[in-house]
Amino acid sequence: PWLNYSWKEHVDSYINKNILILKYEDLIDAPELECIKILDHIGITQDRKHILNSIENQSFQSRKLKDVDKSDHHQKKLLRKGAHGNWKNEFSKKEISLFKNKLKKSYDLYKF
Repeated sequence: PWLNYSWKEHVDSYINKNILILKYEDLIDAPELECIKILDHIGITQDRKHILNSIENQSFQSRKLKDVDKSDHHQKKLLRKGAHGNWKNEFSKKEISLFKNKLKKSYDLYKF
């Protein structure tokens, strides 16, 4: 099957590896900084103007206007709001507490 193990097992498998960890929240809050981190990690130098242009072209608003076929319900679900933290609105306080307690190590490490 597609999902053989839990999200926790998946995330924990990356801890202490030589990989770049990115969070959606950071990409939304500081896209230029995060793009520079990505480029540095893969050894590419790019001028600031090119980075900012790329950010604009790949922004949520730009992608939504260009890519979403209004009749494609799957695409509309993928491009929901372009904001972070909304997952907290989808769960009850009890569910959020369970999530944080069960995944405390990962939650603390990645500062979700």
